Amino acid sequence: GYRAETGNFSGTSVTFTESKVRVLGQVVNLVDLPGTYTLAGTNQAEREVFSYLANHAVDVIINVVDASHLSHGLELTLELMELQRPVVLALNMMDEARRLGIQVEFEKLEKQIGIPVIPIIASRGHGIKRLFTTAVNIAREGLSSKRVPFSQDIEQSIKHLAPDLAAVGSPLHGEMLAIKLLEEDEGFTRQVASLAPNIMPILAEKLEAISQSRQQKSLWVISGERHAHAAKIADQVITQRAYQRAWQDQLDDLMLHPVWGYFVLIFILFLFFPLVYAFGTLL
Repeated sequence: GYRAETGNFSGTSVTFTESKVRVLGQVVNLVDLPGTYTLAGTNQAEREVFSYLANHAVDVIINVVDASHLSHGLELTLELMELQRPVVLALNMMDEARRLGIQVEFEKLEKQIGIPVIPIIASRGHGIKRLFTTAVNIAREGLSSKRVPFSQDIEQSIKHLAPDLAAVGSPLHGEMLAIKLLEEDEGFTRQVASLAPNIMPILAEKLEAISQSRQQKSLWVISGERHAHAAKIADQVITQRAYQRAWQDQLDDLMLHPVWGYFVLIFILFLFFPLVYAFGTLL
């Protein structure tokens, strides 16, 4: 029921949607950024999402995650928490998770990651009001998220680089800048090289040390640790119950069958085209 405007980021075909929403007597600006599973910058959407979050005074981030694939979604949550901004986790598709026999302990998940967790079913509007009010209250209180620490050698590198990076003038926290440099983010590496060239030899030394000790690039070490931590958290908060097959599953089996699926397709097209032309002719 709200008016939303869709636009492209400057010089790209990557779209975002923006709308003004009234929550708790206050009009807030809501921006729906492109869907992504990481801020690594391996494609244009990821780069634009990270650039927006890094360069705008965002009061609170709502991270919408598929509850039926919690471990996968939590990796982005951990990455967003590294921005050290207020974050709220919205567990969407709770109906689908229940159908698959997945039960999530929300309170336990909140304690594990230290941010509010709100279960929702967006397609039906369930939990949306609570999600928005929680997000606005978190923004008002300025309760920033705290990042989950990495292993000792990565943490030492972050702590070593962060103090010097804090003076670079970026809106990002020094620790987040250090993580992006250790992930060998091209854009930030170029920016830091021009603003603080004295840091580059230290960075090269840290990257080489991690590569030597771990036998792989620091990018993959950091990504791997996030992946492992997300899987560990999901393991601790999810109870898998017996999966009850529903009629939708039986329909899927038929319509996606490598042989019978074609017959279903032909039958649907046979009904569809005569209906369109017959009804269109009447009109």
